[in-house]
Amino acid sequence: ASKLGPCNESAALQSQWMDWNRAGRMTDPSGNDVFAGLKDWKLPVMAIAAPLDTDIAPNDGCRALANAFGETGQFHVATRETDGEDFTHSRLIRSRAAARVLWPRIAEFIQTHDKLNMRSEEP
Repeated sequence: ASKLGPCNESAALQSQWMDWNRAGRMTDPSGNDVFAGLKDWKLPVMAIAAPLDTDIAPNDGCRALANAFGETGQFHVATRETDGEDFTHSRLIRSRAAARVLWPRIAEFIQTHDKLNMRSEEP
């Protein structure tokens, strides 16, 4: 599989995401609005955007994705003031600041939702 971008993201996935951002909406191959049904999924989503990422995953696209999930979607822009760096797309994953600040935030988000799911499965 070919790769694209500094994080070795799938070329097909990244191309689709960029097309959706340029169009301002997400559609399936039949032209149906994908975002319209996401709020019914009750899937916890955390979208973290980089202020210096204007091409691959712009803030507005990340915010729209999180908002499409309704109350289960969270959106955060990782900035120097809040997270120690004005991040680029790849530095959200690869920088020391991300490892120090963002990764623990992501781990906490996962643990919180994992605990909530475990409680909801109890009789």
